Amino acid sequence: MKIPAYFTALILITGSGFAWFQHSHLRHLKSELAVQTNLTKQHANASNRSSQSRANLRKEAEELADIFIGIARKGPDSEMDIAYKQRVLDITTQVGAMGSASKFFIRKIYAAQDIDPALRMDVIRFPINELTRKYPSVYLQMVHQEIETMGIGPFTEYNIRLSVQNLAVDDLEGAKKWLTQHMDELPEQVTGNAKLGLIFTAAKSNPSLAFKWMDELEIDASDCMQSIALTDQSPEQRSNLLASFRNYTQDIQNSEKRSEVMKSAFPLFAQSATKDGFEKGSRWLEASNFSEGEMELAIYGIADGINSNRLKSEEIAQWVTWFGAHVTQLKDENGIRQMMRKWLIKDYEAAGNWLSNCPAEFSLKAPMVQTYATSMAKIDPETAFEWVATLPAQRAKECVWEIFQDWQKRDKTSADHWRESLADGSHLAKVLRAAEEADRNGNGKTPLRVEVGF
Repeated sequence: MKIPAYFTALILITGSGFAWFQHSHLRHLKSELAVQTNLTKQHANASNRSSQSRANLRKEAEELADIFIGIARKGPDSEMDIAYKQRVLDITTQVGAMGSASKFFIRKIYAAQDIDPALRMDVIRFPINELTRKYPSVYLQMVHQEIETMGIGPFTEYNIRLSVQNLAVDDLEGAKKWLTQHMDELPEQVTGNAKLGLIFTAAKSNPSLAFKWMDELEIDASDCMQSIALTDQSPEQRSNLLASFRNYTQDIQNSEKRSEVMKSAFPLFAQSATKDGFEKGSRWLEASNFSEGEMELAIYGIADGINSNRLKSEEIAQWVTWFGAHVTQLKDENGIRQMMRKWLIKDYEAAGNWLSNCPAEFSLKAPMVQTYATSMAKIDPETAFEWVATLPAQRAKECVWEIFQDWQKRDKTSADHWRESLADGSHLAKVLRAAEEADRNGNGKTPLRVEVGF
């Protein structure tokens, strides 16, 4: 018999039941339910479960399973059979209070192949979630013992991942042992997400162990750092994590791998620091003794903080000013240019005003002006060229040619008209001619990005 899908919602209803259902009628239904299987009053009273033996709990779980199977085989009298719904709800509530013994209920229900499969899965979903959350070792033991007979239905990738992660809170080694024993035989259920969950939990209490396991479990370092570094943590916890990370990278023999791991990590450490606000976050970065190369990578993290809408415009200005004081010469300009682009998207006017008042000697000004000009060019090319005129000669040549070519693609008539209007001896005319000549000679642009090495 096909049972309506309303049981999916039903098992999530709290034990309070239907508020409008008469109290006397509920009492009658529970008594009827107990009579059907000779349940005693002790069985119906979840508060007495703590004094029952394991054998009694198993017996009760299996008795409840028998009750449910009988009810499911009979089915509801109609779509609105309230008594039927309440019986199912009562059983689900009692099973949820059984703790680890609910596994016996799950096992027996799942073996009843003659009841509707959707109903069978619905009624065991709640106790499975309870095991996953409160008794992860019991659930993982079930996976080990029952998956061959029960199949993968009750053992989803999601529940296995959460169970491994929850077990790791109290038993890191036990969680890792279970995972390593099963990840090859159950590749579709024990996935990389379960590994990440284990590493994520280990990093909170033992970051050194987390980095060690990261290599043992062959997890991509970038994925791991994304999970680890962006967790909510105090400055002290972040410092411990950074110290463990530095020790970990020192042992990486392959310089290319070490560089890639660091490029993925330092932006995340900086982005995490922005959660503390500018004052605390900048103090943490300063106390962490980042090298200039690491500072350049940190700029990417602040840019990502803008992207997440965490940073207000005034904080962005503070961070830009702070980085200008701590990075004397950029090797990689993409971070600060990305930061400027995102600031322009967030608050175009504030970014422009800040740049207008920025002193000429500010170490990050040139790439920021170039970013501002190329962004402005799509709206107001002539104003953009005024900004270009403030740049050093080589950068101005690169920038003006980039803007002019883009303008010609969008509106050749306007671009050519602007070019013809330039006075022959003007600075922009000279810059544009130099850019055209360089382009004809094949050396119009110099690379703006130089990889940071470690």
